[in-house]
Amino acid sequence: NDLLSVGPYRGSRSETWMHAQGCPGSHVVLKSNEPTREQKMDAAMLAARASKCAPPVVKVTVALCGDVSKPPGAKAGLVQLGG
Repeated sequence: NDLLSVGPYRGSRSETWMHAQGCPGSHVVLKSNEPTREQKMDAAMLAARASKCAPPVVKVTVALCGDVSKPPGAKAGLVQLGG
Protein backbone atom coordinates (compact mmCIF):
# COMPACT_ATOMS: atom_id res chain seq x y z
CA ASN A 1 0.00 0.00 0.00
CA ASP A 2 2.78 2.46 0.83
CA LEU A 3 4.51 1.86 -2.52
CA LEU A 4 1.28 2.64 -4.36
CA SER A 5 0.03 5.52 -2.21
CA VAL A 6 3.14 7.47 -1.21
CA GLY A 7 6.07 5.59 -2.76
CA PRO A 8 7.65 5.23 -6.18
CA TYR A 9 4.52 3.80 -7.81
CA ARG A 10 2.31 6.65 -6.59
CA GLY A 11 -0.15 8.07 -9.07
CA SER A 12 0.22 11.56 -10.49
CA ARG A 13 -1.34 14.40 -8.46
CA SER A 14 -4.50 14.40 -10.61
CA GLU A 15 -5.11 10.64 -10.64
CA THR A 16 -7.67 9.09 -8.30
CA TRP A 17 -6.88 7.19 -5.06
CA MET A 18 -9.47 4.95 -3.34
CA HIS A 19 -9.68 2.91 -0.13
CA ALA A 20 -12.50 1.22 1.78
CA GLN A 21 -13.51 3.43 4.69
CA GLY A 22 -12.84 2.42 8.26
CA CYS A 23 -11.18 -0.97 7.75
CA PRO A 24 -7.96 -2.54 6.48
CA GLY A 25 -7.74 -3.09 2.77
CA SER A 26 -5.99 -2.36 -0.49
CA HIS A 27 -5.27 1.11 -1.77
CA VAL A 28 -6.43 1.51 -5.40
CA VAL A 29 -5.10 4.11 -7.85
CA LEU A 30 -7.10 4.80 -10.98
CA LYS A 31 -4.45 5.62 -13.59
CA SER A 32 -6.43 8.15 -15.60
CA ASN A 33 -6.75 11.93 -15.33
CA GLU A 34 -10.28 11.77 -16.74
CA PRO A 35 -11.80 8.41 -15.69
CA THR A 36 -15.24 7.44 -16.89
CA ARG A 37 -18.05 6.72 -14.44
CA GLU A 38 -17.67 3.01 -15.22
CA GLN A 39 -13.93 3.09 -14.46
CA LYS A 40 -14.62 4.87 -11.15
CA MET A 41 -17.25 2.28 -10.20
CA ASP A 42 -14.94 -0.64 -11.11
CA ALA A 43 -12.09 0.84 -9.04
CA ALA A 44 -14.39 1.49 -6.06
CA MET A 45 -15.71 -2.08 -6.23
CA LEU A 46 -12.13 -3.38 -6.29
CA ALA A 47 -11.25 -1.29 -3.21
CA ALA A 48 -14.35 -2.62 -1.41
CA ARG A 49 -13.76 -6.27 -2.35
CA ALA A 50 -10.08 -6.14 -1.38
CA SER A 51 -10.96 -4.83 2.08
CA LYS A 52 -11.89 -6.55 5.32
CA CYS A 53 -15.14 -4.55 5.57
CA ALA A 54 -18.36 -6.52 5.94
CA PRO A 55 -20.87 -6.27 3.09
CA PRO A 56 -23.56 -5.43 2.05
CA VAL A 57 -22.53 -1.75 2.20
CA VAL A 58 -18.87 -0.74 2.03
CA LYS A 59 -18.12 2.99 1.83
CA VAL A 60 -15.07 3.92 -0.25
CA THR A 61 -12.98 7.04 0.32
CA VAL A 62 -12.03 8.83 -2.90
CA ALA A 63 -9.27 11.46 -3.17
CA LEU A 64 -6.76 12.82 -5.64
CA CYS A 65 -3.37 11.13 -5.34
CA GLY A 66 -1.85 14.55 -4.68
CA ASP A 67 -3.90 14.79 -1.47
CA VAL A 68 -2.58 11.50 -0.04
CA SER A 69 0.42 11.64 2.31
CA LYS A 70 1.98 9.62 5.10
CA PRO A 71 2.16 11.09 8.61
CA PRO A 72 5.67 11.05 10.10
CA GLY A 73 6.29 7.79 11.97
CA ALA A 74 3.01 6.20 10.83
CA LYS A 75 2.79 2.43 10.53
CA ALA A 76 2.80 0.73 7.13
CA GLY A 77 -0.33 1.38 5.07
CA LEU A 78 -1.54 4.35 7.13
CA VAL A 79 -2.04 7.57 5.16
CA GLN A 80 -3.70 10.91 5.70
CA LEU A 81 -5.81 12.89 3.27
CA GLY A 82 -5.48 16.61 2.80
CA GLY A 83 -6.53 19.14 0.27
